[in-house]
Amino acid sequence: MYRRAPPKTRIKVSLQTRGHTPADVQGTWSNADIEQTAHAISALAHPLRLSIVALLAQGERSVSELCEQLWSSQPNISHHLWILHSRNLISARKDASRMFYALTDRRLGALATMIPMQGS
Repeated sequence: MYRRAPPKTRIKVSLQTRGHTPADVQGTWSNADIEQTAHAISALAHPLRLSIVALLAQGERSVSELCEQLWSSQPNISHHLWILHSRNLISARKDASRMFYALTDRRLGALATMIPMQGS
């Protein structure tokens, strides 16, 4: 069990990337920022959702394309797309009767490429 910091506390975050500290990853995060980011990133904890994000990092896809590429049913893919969409990680557009999805932020695709764990 962890303790929560008081609501008005700000936490200084400084991330190192291979010995470099890019300006865009430095900053001060409020507890609300941390909670919101953790909530969004937790959506990637499911293997199918991570696979969807990895495919969408390559470009927009329709639901049927995702079903074919991930060998999963349309209701299952739609459920996971709904979760990603509800956390504002992907956007949707309708073209005739087909739904197309894309990442809302290209950095999410870059993050997905950094995550893979190599076999032990």
